[in-house]
Amino acid sequence: MRVLLDARMVSANIHGISRYLINLARGLHRRGHEISILSAHHTAAEIIGLDVIENVAPCLLPFAHPLETLELARVTRRVPYDVVHFPSFSIPFVLPPRSVVTIHDLIHLYPPVRLSHKIYYQTLVKQSLKSCRSVISVSEWTKKDLFEKLQIPENQIHVVRNGLEEKWFQKFEAGKSPMTVPFFLCLSNPKPHKNVKTLLSACQKLWEQNHNFNLALSLGGGEFQKDLRFPSGYEHRIRVLKNLADHELLAYFTHARAVVSPSLYEGFDYPAAEGLALGRQVIISGGSAHDELKGEKLRIYGDAEDSEKLAAELLKCFLAPDDFGGPAPNNVPTLDEMVEGTLKVYEKA
Repeated sequence: MRVLLDARMVSANIHGISRYLINLARGLHRRGHEISILSAHHTAAEIIGLDVIENVAPCLLPFAHPLETLELARVTRRVPYDVVHFPSFSIPFVLPPRSVVTIHDLIHLYPPVRLSHKIYYQTLVKQSLKSCRSVISVSEWTKKDLFEKLQIPENQIHVVRNGLEEKWFQKFEAGKSPMTVPFFLCLSNPKPHKNVKTLLSACQKLWEQNHNFNLALSLGGGEFQKDLRFPSGYEHRIRVLKNLADHELLAYFTHARAVVSPSLYEGFDYPAAEGLALGRQVIISGGSAHDELKGEKLRIYGDAEDSEKLAAELLKCFLAPDDFGGPAPNNVPTLDEMVEGTLKVYEKA
């Protein structure tokens, strides 16, 4: 199959959508499909792998440019591909035939909603998706949102959950811990819906009770939450993680008492899924796509903003002896399962 993937969001800063696109391209290539990408530069092909990419179709405008819908319509008007796949909400107003669109979440339509976001989704995205017979949702929760918030017919939406790379399902030796005291791991960003402030509040409650643990926190990029402040007097308890190599990141996962995700909403939570795949304790808030995760080592504390309940779950994991037993039963999908599900959608398109 000849597939054109919109890879304009792929850069050295690997975030959720670019990771999805990179893994999908590599997975499709391994199955013998011919992969081309739409990009404003050749760096994307180098990141994905020059051996993976057959061709780079130039697009003058980068991801999230105000005029991108016109440029995308121009570039994809006549393309010699079996399927054109847009892996995000960034799509042309008029989709080319045999298009597939992946929607990861509709976070931008949750409070506080910007007027510009509301107009964009209610006009361009809504109308384009209604004309697209094959829309991929990465969770049942996002599928429900697409139906309720944008009135996309349910029979057009196919749920294909994000899959994790093989390395996350391997048993790793514990080795030396990156910290000298027990710690919790949170891989997040400063956006308000990630709700890091509730985690900081829960940790503060326990630190004030003289519990000796640290927090390893990755804040990535994004719009900074105005009321996000490190607890005064406990800044030394927080290690901000940046630019970790794979083996360093795995060391943090392997030694963390728990991987914590207190998000208000998630379309798919990579760190929580990774923690479960590695067999670590995982503490998450209830609601959104979090409710679709299953696993023996999963702890759901309920309302995302309930710092008391989150503190109680943290304390349970802190007091329990560490468990390096490796993977436990869970429902985390593999990358191969994601590619297989995506190919089925391609065939329908």
